[in-house]
Amino acid sequence: MSKRNQILAGILLAQVLLAVFVLWPRSAPASAGAPLFADFEASDVTSLKISDQDKNMVELKKLGSDWVLADADSFPVDASKVTPILDKIAAIKTNRLVTRTSDSHKRLQVAADDFLRKVEFTLSSGAAHTLFIGSAPGTRATHVRADQQSEVFLASDLSSYEVGAQETSWIKTTYVSITQTEMIGLTVTNITGTLQFSKDVSGAWMLDVLPAGAALDTGAVTSLVSQAANVTLLKPLGKQAKPEYGLDKPQAIVTARVKSGDQPITTLTLTIGAKDPTDNSYYVKSSASEYIVKVSEYSVRDFVTKTAQDFVQPPTPTPAPNTTPGG
Repeated sequence: MSKRNQILAGILLAQVLLAVFVLWPRSAPASAGAPLFADFEASDVTSLKISDQDKNMVELKKLGSDWVLADADSFPVDASKVTPILDKIAAIKTNRLVTRTSDSHKRLQVAADDFLRKVEFTLSSGAAHTLFIGSAPGTRATHVRADQQSEVFLASDLSSYEVGAQETSWIKTTYVSITQTEMIGLTVTNITGTLQFSKDVSGAWMLDVLPAGAALDTGAVTSLVSQAANVTLLKPLGKQAKPEYGLDKPQAIVTARVKSGDQPITTLTLTIGAKDPTDNSYYVKSSASEYIVKVSEYSVRDFVTKTAQDFVQPPTPTPAPNTTPGG
């Protein structure tokens, strides 16, 4: 090969190597770890809408310094559950590139129509963004994609299960909470009549309609009192009583009388409305809350169905006489 051809071959090889260096897919260098959302500040977020692959959706909005549910008459959201997620979104960097093309979006579950979570948020500036949260290839690694971008990155401190698409993921689900030892009376009225429970001077429960000679089933009473003292909601509905809630013709009314220390006696009334046949939950309204909620059938079924006979202790079976010869 002539010296001229050697020079030309060297130039060609250098061009090929340069092209490979420029075009070869590679992760962004660690020094290029810019925020995924350049304009994102956790304190600037004014609304969040979260969807999942099962078509669940919840929308949160910020009122002043408080977070609330947008679709339940501003039911309070637990801010301690929102702030950590916003901080984790702000911390996502672009230094762990997975792909630059859209071909893998479905496989990584960050596609526009195939994702584990879609988080849409609005900033105080009016800017709106979308974050897709996908599969997790390993510990402390989750695929994420922003807005209309094709690039998929790995987030090291965020997972889809942390970002729930149902109301209960973001609120305090305790609807009624009474210290059982402070409850001194319980009245339950349902279609079968009224049951009046009260404590005697020793603190033992009594039932006013207990048949003569019958013994009270204290275990059954304790179970009922426990249910009245602790009610957990499934879904907050809002402040307006709709006809389908059935609160104007309740299935049961439960009134608890509470005495805390030297404080005056207070009462709390739980109105149990209609049963929702789609999920067997009940519509419920507590006098201590301005919000109507749905609760599980298990939580309130006994108030709707129990009668006085359910609190009578079964008689002790009499041993059968020994009829064995010589016995």
